[in-house]
Amino acid sequence: MLDAFGLPAATMYGVFGVVWTFALGFMIQGFILTFLTNLVYYILLAPPVRSNAYRVRGYKAHLRQIRISVMRWAYDRFMRLFVGTDFLPTWYWTLGARVGKNVVIANTDVFEDPHLISLGDQSTITDFAALETVNEPGNGYAVCERVKVGKDCVVGVRGVVASGTEMSDGSIVMPQSCLLYT
Repeated sequence: MLDAFGLPAATMYGVFGVVWTFALGFMIQGFILTFLTNLVYYILLAPPVRSNAYRVRGYKAHLRQIRISVMRWAYDRFMRLFVGTDFLPTWYWTLGARVGKNVVIANTDVFEDPHLISLGDQSTITDFAALETVNEPGNGYAVCERVKVGKDCVVGVRGVVASGTEMSDGSIVMPQSCLLYT
């Protein structure tokens, strides 16, 4: 039996089957990457930095860089497909971020220390926005501080929220601007 293109019908279903199998395999690979990212992030490495300061060249700094590299690898391979969807805030929540309801993360870069980030309900983080959680004052130590984004807040394109800051409810960080302190 031939289809509209003059090909046997089994060939069309065979091509569709290959495409479907490839798409399904990609999704399974992505979910495995997500699981492995969480596994490496929490179990195989030291717990996230809880103290306020650590040496820049110490082992904690190196483990932090390994965690960030693993997150970037998984993000670039799979999570980039979910930018702007509800799945991306869920991924950050599994990595320790405090994420409210109806949060939109349209960011194509990864948050480096999600366990130090808190996002309020209905907040929006736009493209290339940075929520910085580490400050290096220049004395050989790095200082880790929380970043809190309140309810109904927007961080504009390439906006930066510095470490230790808290955005009030309804605040807006305009595109290409910086919030240094509260």
